[in-house]
Amino acid sequence: MRGALPAIIATALSAGLCACAADRTSLPTTPTAPTTVAPAAAGTIYVKGSVYDTVFRPLAGASVAVLDGPQSGLVTASDFRGEFAFAGVFDESTRFEASKPGYTLQISKLSPLCERCNPPRWVNFALDVPAEPAVVSGTYDVTFAVDPTCGSFPTESRERTHTATIPANARGYFSVPVSGAFGAYPYIGGGISGNNVAFYMEGFAEQLSPNSFLIYNLIASATIESSPQVIDAVATGSVGYCELPAPSGTGIECYSQPAMYNVCQRDNHRLTFTKR
Repeated sequence: MRGALPAIIATALSAGLCACAADRTSLPTTPTAPTTVAPAAAGTIYVKGSVYDTVFRPLAGASVAVLDGPQSGLVTASDFRGEFAFAGVFDESTRFEASKPGYTLQISKLSPLCERCNPPRWVNFALDVPAEPAVVSGTYDVTFAVDPTCGSFPTESRERTHTATIPANARGYFSVPVSGAFGAYPYIGGGISGNNVAFYMEGFAEQLSPNSFLIYNLIASATIESSPQVIDAVATGSVGYCELPAPSGTGIECYSQPAMYNVCQRDNHRLTFTKR
């Protein structure tokens, strides 16, 4: 599920979350068709992209302009999903600019070629606000709490507490390491914009026992004061409990092997950070 992260979040968190549409159910599976019947210029490609803010919200109505090359001066706007598209002659040196009133403009280039993506070229933006963000760095006890209306979850899986560290001078997107049995990638995505903070988990799997896992697919958000002692974020999405018939070393097998799998999709899971 990790490949389903929105492309813009991926780009920022790993200095590249996957920009592929192949794994995204929220994106069209085909590029926007050209509106002219004239033959496309040699070298024409289709480019899609997205404009988000730094707390994982799509920005509609952002202006996106081409700054270089044959299509220099071409301008479009992001739609209600924060998405846009261009057709033209572009390469790795082409710069694109995204802007929206109230946000700091950003210049970006094409992401690396992704053969399995449709289209294979993307450009993504995460627009910050000019105001200084709240100070959230520090070490926290973080509690993952399943919505109380979710049934069929073992008692020990309903509320889990671990240690998490938000990095110093956190601004824009950042990664939050979390202690515990979270496998090879023990991080959740974080983002901050002014006094708004958000956290993103996609396929974030905790191993509870040799053959059982909790799998989080959530976006959690909160409005906070500067230097908060507690960040109490409401989380939207799903939490899954997976129990395999035999011991396993990875939660990925929950998707590929027969398993008892209970998923609860709710808008009131909780993610609470309490500063140590």
